[in-house]
Amino acid sequence: MTVNKLINKNFLMEIKNLSVNVKKAPDVFLLKNVCMRMANHEHIGLVGASGSGKTTLIEAMLGLLDSNLDMCNGRVSYFGQDFFNMSDQEQRHIRGNKVALITQNPREVLDPLCSIYHHFYASFKAHRSGGSDHDIKSISRASLLQVGLDPKMLFRYPLQLSGGECQRVVIALALFNKPKILIADEPTSSLDRETSQKVISLIRELCDEVNTQLLWITHDLFLLKSLVNKIYIISSGKIVEKGDVKQIFEKASHNQTKKMMASLEKLYGTQ
Repeated sequence: MTVNKLINKNFLMEIKNLSVNVKKAPDVFLLKNVCMRMANHEHIGLVGASGSGKTTLIEAMLGLLDSNLDMCNGRVSYFGQDFFNMSDQEQRHIRGNKVALITQNPREVLDPLCSIYHHFYASFKAHRSGGSDHDIKSISRASLLQVGLDPKMLFRYPLQLSGGECQRVVIALALFNKPKILIADEPTSSLDRETSQKVISLIRELCDEVNTQLLWITHDLFLLKSLVNKIYIISSGKIVEKGDVKQIFEKASHNQTKKMMASLEKLYGTQ
C-alpha cells in the first residue's frame, strides 16, 4: 500500500487518495483515489446512489474492510495521526471512543439476547476505566433520557422495543462516550417519514450539545440541505463533486449531481 506521509494536523479526519480493490481481481476497484476531510466545527455529508461506494468507504476508513478487499493505496488520518500506523489497541480507542458509527439497521447492532443495559455496560468497559455498576446504570439512564426514552427501558431487550426505539438506543450508545466524530450511515432508512424527521433532528441536536462533528451518509441530497456545511458526491467509487451546501444546490457542475437533484425534485418537488 502506497501512502503519502504528509499529514495535515488541522483536520479531525482526512482521507487522501484512498483506493480499494478486490484482492483476487486487483484491476477491479470499489473506490478510486477518494479524498475527503473534516475540519473542526464542520458537519459533512456524503451522497451517492446504492452501489456507489458509500459503505465501502466507511468500512475502509474504520479499518473494517471485508477480507476479500484490499486498501491498495491512500491514507486515513484522525486528529493528525495515521490510522493505519496505529497499534490494534490505538485503533480500537479511535473506533467507538473518538469515532462512533450509527448504521442503517439498529437491530443488526443490538444483540437480541442482551438487555439494553448490557450494551451500555460493554461500551463503558471497552472505552472507559473504573466505574461501579451503580455509576454505569446512572449514566446509562441519563443517556436514554437524552434521546427521549424512558429509563425503565434499560432492562428491556431489543425485541421488546420498536424500530424507532431501537434506533434511539443505538444513537445513545454511539454518543455514550462523547466521540469527536459521529458517522451516520443512512440511520433513518428503515423508519417511517415522521419518525425519520424526529431522529434526524435529534442526532443533529445531540451532536451540537456534545460538540461532535457529523458525517452523514445518504442517497437523499435534499436531506442534507439544513443538516451539514459541506457535501461530497460519490459515484462509481469516485468523489465527482464537492462543495458547501449553497454551491452544490445552486451551482452543481457534475452531471451525476444534476441528475440526482432532478430525480429528487420529481419525487419531492422543488425544495
